[in-house]
Amino acid sequence: QDSGNEAARQMFRRAIELDATFARAYSGLALTYAADHRNRWTPDSAGALERAFELARTANEIDPDVPETYWALAYVHTQRREHEQALKYLERSLSLYPSFADGYALMASIKTFAGQPAATIPLMRTAMRLNPRSGYLYFLVLGRAYFFLGDLEQARINLEEALKRN
Repeated sequence: QDSGNEAARQMFRRAIELDATFARAYSGLALTYAADHRNRWTPDSAGALERAFELARTANEIDPDVPETYWALAYVHTQRREHEQALKYLERSLSLYPSFADGYALMASIKTFAGQPAATIPLMRTAMRLNPRSGYLYFLVLGRAYFFLGDLEQARINLEEALKRN
């Protein structure tokens, strides 16, 4: 268990105690369990992913007009390797908030994992234009896409930038 993840979990739980209808807090809490699964920080990885799914679904049920609730659902579906469902949630998220850079970035990442790295490039460029101060993950996703496309120079440039920002 990562101490930063556990601290975030406690803060999200506290936010929910203060307001049981705070959808974004449920989404954030869901992502802490998804992190447990993804990073194998718990011996019950499958249970953590199921808990993440339940919390993300709760967030979306509380407020289906919040794009982050769809993003959390999409992220959990991505961890479950359910890419088509994840993409549907991201499309809904972006229809609610067309400037949601992280929505484009997660969609781009899924496209690479689904064997469509060429589709990743314009999505990541959109995300980077919307969020020019993005962190290392945007460059990692872009570098990975270029690698799978065989453009090793672009892959190197973006992966080095990811490393520098991390």
